Amino acid sequence: MYVRPARLEPHSYLWEHRDYTELRDTGRHRLHIPLVTNPSAVLVTAGARVHLAAGALWRLTPSRAHGVCNTTGPDRLHLIADVYADNAYQALAARPHLHDGDAADLPQMTAADRAGLLARAGQLADLGFTDAAEQTLLRAFYTYALPEGGAYDLIAELHAGRRADADGSRWRAAKAHRSPAPDPAPISSPERTPYAHPCTSAHRADSAGRAGARPPAGTARRPGRPGPRPCRPPPP
Repeated sequence: MYVRPARLEPHSYLWEHRDYTELRDTGRHRLHIPLVTNPSAVLVTAGARVHLAAGALWRLTPSRAHGVCNTTGPDRLHLIADVYADNAYQALAARPHLHDGDAADLPQMTAADRAGLLARAGQLADLGFTDAAEQTLLRAFYTYALPEGGAYDLIAELHAGRRADADGSRWRAAKAHRSPAPDPAPISSPERTPYAHPCTSAHRADSAGRAGARPPAGTARRPGRPGPRPCRPPPP
């Protein structure tokens, strides 16, 4: 088991990614214990937004697509444990529970939404703010219920329209190797576990001392830093 603190600063995004893809069949899970959080710090996975509230132990299967953001702050501080699915874990995970209001489904992106986003991003790119244009499209993952890798497809489409073939190829390669996501400098980015809700968690102890469980786990693979920064994907 590997345990570490993880801080996500205000205005930070961990872009959509998957961790431990080589362990997809190994039964490895990620547990989050929120120590300090705020309502703007959310996990997005499988088309839903989840705030990982304090007072609960939240579970994530990190090899599934997920992303995290802290849009307004203050800092989000979690204790994160990566664990294997042994007997103790299975006993804990056997009691998942999702409370009303824990998860909110994101709306589907319409053709008009898509066209508007691409138009705004195109305007930024035409002015020379290519990184800002890419980040605008990456943030669509946190606003709409996109298919896995959908934000990367938007960026590839943006660059195809600008005839920036090399940039488009990098983002298509980044989509294919999204473990972790393309690297927006020190930003990074998340799916739900197949229990009560695709966004399952593991264990919750309420003020009365009862144990129940909770939904998905947020993922903060590495802390982001506030303010805009480049989001170039790595070479394939």
